[in-house]
Amino acid sequence: MKSLKLSTIALIFAFSTLGMTHSPMIFAGEGHDHDEKPTSAQKQHDEEENVVVLTEQAILANGIKTERASSGTISQHDTLFGVVAPTIDNTFTIMAPYQGIVEKVFVEIGDRVTKNQPLLKVQNRQTLQSYIIKSPADGEVTERLIAQGQLALDQTLLTIINLEQVWVELSAFPENIEKLKIGQSADIYDLHQHLNTSGKVSYIAPMMTGGHIARARVVINNRDGHWRPGMHVKADVKTAELTSQLRVKQTAIQSLEDENVVFVKTANRFEARHVTLGEANRDWVSVIEGLNAGEEYVTENSYILKADILKNGASHAH
Repeated sequence: MKSLKLSTIALIFAFSTLGMTHSPMIFAGEGHDHDEKPTSAQKQHDEEENVVVLTEQAILANGIKTERASSGTISQHDTLFGVVAPTIDNTFTIMAPYQGIVEKVFVEIGDRVTKNQPLLKVQNRQTLQSYIIKSPADGEVTERLIAQGQLALDQTLLTIINLEQVWVELSAFPENIEKLKIGQSADIYDLHQHLNTSGKVSYIAPMMTGGHIARARVVINNRDGHWRPGMHVKADVKTAELTSQLRVKQTAIQSLEDENVVFVKTANRFEARHVTLGEANRDWVSVIEGLNAGEEYVTENSYILKADILKNGASHAH
């Protein structure tokens, strides 16, 4: 009897244990509709997480500058590389009109000369009369191939180049040639970024070389002598100009949560606004969605505002 009672008690305990196992168990997050839209309070919280409020003193101290969003043009450029060369029309080869002995050379390589300045004195071989060869233009002596006492025949004696205007000979590939046109403007930079200037495309070669490269030429002014023949340069040739209904400066764009944002200013409040971007160049980018014309946005030092948002987000995560 005792063993029967013990078995009965064990059976009752087993059933009671099974009943506990099958009872409903509540997990965190259950009981909520996953498709439920966030409440207005949740939205406000999310929006406030992307907002930075600064005092006027802090705005000035951090160098935060703003502009109004507006329409404008966005220029498209092709970047080409090339070399500076003297122009043919400003390169002068000096020869003796009559064969004879060179009695005197008045200039050296590197000398600057003016138009009609005496360069050489030559004795005519037939008449024994001396005559003066004068400079045909202002320029610089770049070659001297004769010395006093030598016979001047049909050879080059001196070379004078006027470098107040020079060519930039650019290498253009097939994808560039399709967009290049005579008269397009080009910004020229030396490879050390010390100086830049601008000019116009004056020539595009009708044929490609064996390396599938065509020559394009830009004429630039060089009165200060910075652009020396043989110097390697970079050129940004303006190939198109687009009209944008709304554009912002490239410096305004920041990346937040893998999305492009601009910081929109209202009083002392800066909101990170998600934007959809369109056509762009190195200075401007078109805004398709997310910003309205006339809104004030941060153009300089917006990274400070981004850092503040990221810092606050990290502190909330802990």
